[in-house]
Amino acid sequence: PDEMVEDTLSDVLSSHHIRQVKITEAEKAIHVGFFLNGKKNDPVVGEDRIIVPNRKDIVLFDEAPEMSIKAITEATLSQINDPDIRFIFTNFPNVDVVGHIENEQAVLAAVEAVDRHMAITVDAALQKGMSVIITADHGTVEKWLYPDGAIDTGHTDSPVPFVLLHGKQNQMLRRNGKLSDVAPTILDLFGLAKPTVMTGRTLIEATPDGFPTPCQRLLLILLDGWGENPEEYGNLIRKAATPAMDRFRQIYPWTTLTASGEAVGLPPGTVGNSEAGHLHIGTGRTVYSDRLKI
Repeated sequence: PDEMVEDTLSDVLSSHHIRQVKITEAEKAIHVGFFLNGKKNDPVVGEDRIIVPNRKDIVLFDEAPEMSIKAITEATLSQINDPDIRFIFTNFPNVDVVGHIENEQAVLAAVEAVDRHMAITVDAALQKGMSVIITADHGTVEKWLYPDGAIDTGHTDSPVPFVLLHGKQNQMLRRNGKLSDVAPTILDLFGLAKPTVMTGRTLIEATPDGFPTPCQRLLLILLDGWGENPEEYGNLIRKAATPAMDRFRQIYPWTTLTASGEAVGLPPGTVGNSEAGHLHIGTGRTVYSDRLKI
C-alpha cells in the first residue's frame, strides 16, 4: 500500500478492546504514532500517547545524553501500575539521537542511560506479572568507525536484538527473523490470530513443554538505534557498560532481527531507519518504499 496500512498491530489490539499506550520523547513522536500505526496520525480506539517534551536547557543532545529518559521511565512506570493498560510501547531514543553526533563519551553515556532505565522498567513490569519484549528499530553506534578509523554517525545495516521475557526461560525463538515478525509475535503472546494480510511470522517456537500461556499484559521496550554487532572494532554498544542487557540475554531467550534492506521495504544493501523500522514493527508485513519501487 502507498498510503495507510490497515489491520496493523494497533488495529487488532483495539478491535479486541485491549487498551494500549505509546510513550517516547518528542524527537520520536511521529515514529511511535504515525509510522507504528501504519501511516495513520490519529490514535485508534483505546490508544493513548504520552510524548515527553525535549529538554530546553541544552542546544545539542550530546550536552545531556540522558535527554528526557527519566520522564519517559516515570511515565512508563505509571502505566505499568495501571492494570487496565494491557500493552505499553516505550521508545528510548537516546542511542539513535546522540549517536548522530561525533562525541564518543556522550554516546557511551547514552547507551548506559538506556540500559539503566530499561532495567528499571523491565523489573517493574515483571513484578506486576507483565511479559516483556526488548528490541530495536535499526542500528547506529555498534558500527561507529569506518575501516579507516573515521567516525560514522549514520545508521547501519546491522540486525537488532529481540529478547523475550515471558513464561518459561527455555522458550525457543526462531532464527532469521525480521522486524515484520514482531507484530505477529505480540498477537501470538496475547493469544490472538493475526490478520491474513500480516505476512510476518511469530518468532515463538513450540517447546517440549508446549506453547507458552498467553500473556495478559505486555511491555515492549524499543531501544532506538541499538544494533547487534559481534565485532569489537568501533562498537560503542559493546564498549559501554550494559549490565541489564547482559543479564537479560543470559537468562532469557533472545535472537536477532533483520532491520535493513529489503526486509524493511528498502533497496538491497540500504541501512535501516526509524521510519521503516517502526512501520514494519507495527504493520507486521513488508511495506515497500518509493525508493525500492523506483
